[in-house]
Amino acid sequence: MKLKKFLLTFNAFQFFFSLLLWVPIFYEYQKRVGLNDTEIFRIQSIYYLVFCLLEIPTGYLADWIGHRVCLILGSVSLIVANIWIPFNPSYSGFLIHFILIALSRSFVSGASSAYLYETLHQRNELDEYKEAEGKARAYSLLGKVICWALVGLIMQWHLTLPYWLTAVNAFIGLIFAMILPKTTMPKSEGRISVFQIFPLLLKNPYLVLLMFQGVALFVLARICQVNLFQPLLQNKGFSVVNYGMVMSLMTL
Repeated sequence: MKLKKFLLTFNAFQFFFSLLLWVPIFYEYQKRVGLNDTEIFRIQSIYYLVFCLLEIPTGYLADWIGHRVCLILGSVSLIVANIWIPFNPSYSGFLIHFILIALSRSFVSGASSAYLYETLHQRNELDEYKEAEGKARAYSLLGKVICWALVGLIMQWHLTLPYWLTAVNAFIGLIFAMILPKTTMPKSEGRISVFQIFPLLLKNPYLVLLMFQGVALFVLARICQVNLFQPLLQNKGFSVVNYGMVMSLMTL
């Protein structure tokens, strides 16, 4: 696959995989199906905890079975998560939904960058990495800005439609993940086992601090962007149509 086509395919995967249309309205949706604030935020707490706990194991798995395989597994998990919830609009249903979302995102979060890096490295085109990674994230952000502004109207048209459309996006992302070329994994010589990771982390406290800092920034950013503002918007009398518009402006 030529470089231009490869980067286009990779960008398309990132675009559709990250296009979670229900993000601006999930609080309102959960309220409408009968969940209270305690249940909603308990689910979110479990989601963040599961996501953090899965990051290292899924990263190790990606190095073992292949980064591209993890992109496929992440896409499949995302499809299942979004098809599941319209049929199970309950506390347990949303808990399973968000655990699957955490699994999906942990599969892809590091594997996508590693896949891009290794592929370009093997093609002797590593100089393209920074620009390629930046463009992929920029296109994903642009998709959120445009589509999130419309998601309130989509929800008014049909309550569960944002979840179905997200499942469609994930399926399109899965197709692009399967089109991406296979890459040869680096030689396993010298690769440490999962049981050796934690002693190494204990010997490198600054690395542990850096990891926790990244996790903390991710969690705080999401809490401020999603979990905090949706209840505030509802309390201020904003309609669900305004939710997506406000959230899309916040991503800029």
